[in-house]
Amino acid sequence: TCTTNSLPNAPSVIANRSVVPSSGGTVTFTITAGSDTNNEQTRTLYYSTSSIGSKIKINSSPWSYEINNKTTLYFYTYDGLEYSSAKSITINKNIKPVISSLNITSLNEYFYNSEKEFTEGFILNPILYSDTTENKDITYYYYINFPGVNLNVATTSVNTYTIHAFQYVKPGEDFSFQVRIYDGIEYSDYIISSTYTA
Repeated sequence: TCTTNSLPNAPSVIANRSVVPSSGGTVTFTITAGSDTNNEQTRTLYYSTSSIGSKIKINSSPWSYEINNKTTLYFYTYDGLEYSSAKSITINKNIKPVISSLNITSLNEYFYNSEKEFTEGFILNPILYSDTTENKDITYYYYINFPGVNLNVATTSVNTYTIHAFQYVKPGEDFSFQVRIYDGIEYSDYIISSTYTA
């Protein structure tokens, strides 16, 4: 008896991330073959890098693929006769966050800390390059540098932070500030201030 083959259903595909860093990265996919009413047929998995491109067999799941640019992959169930419709997954490439400048304001008022030492505050306000940070949740890392030390004094979601430098440095020591940001995927480069003397 001749029967008409039934197309298998498209596979289910779960990617471990939807965005890779600006330098690229590996994405791991968990793929399950779609169901088929012809249960006696063996179902296998295939992928393609275009909707009309050649299909390449996937031998196991989880399955990993190196992404270097925005990429759409197409996944198929194959029942030995026909391919299912495609399940497409798009992986984007992140734009590395950039701090375009660092504004620093020296506080005019002075006060004594718990050790009765003269303390001056510096207000750090990093300015972000918006094309690289728009619609992202940014975390700011504020540092003070002095001889032999690069100290992270705050990690915060606030884009303005006051560092009371003389709580950390000794009179006569040179010091500077550094800031970098994290967008949930990768860090910016550090931006470094001019050198000050305590």
